[in-house]
Amino acid sequence: MFLIKGSLTIAGGRSLFDHGIQVYKLEAVKSSSAPNWILLYILMNIFDELKAIALNRHSTDHVHHIVTGIGMSIDWLYGEIKHT
Repeated sequence: MFLIKGSLTIAGGRSLFDHGIQVYKLEAVKSSSAPNWILLYILMNIFDELKAIALNRHSTDHVHHIVTGIGMSIDWLYGEIKHT
């Protein structure tokens, strides 16, 4: 899990470095590697939910994992970068 979260952190930092000025200017930015990172986030979210189940976490943890998982899955399936 540490490697997945570390990879996501590095990818986010790299994306900010590559596109930070455009994002600050509210310009649209496309990243060809975004679908891979979104998929990695979805997988991490599944592992986090399994951990929350095993540790009998509060229901808000489960709601968080479900909602973000659905949102990221929709983005991965229908995001614009997949159609270009």
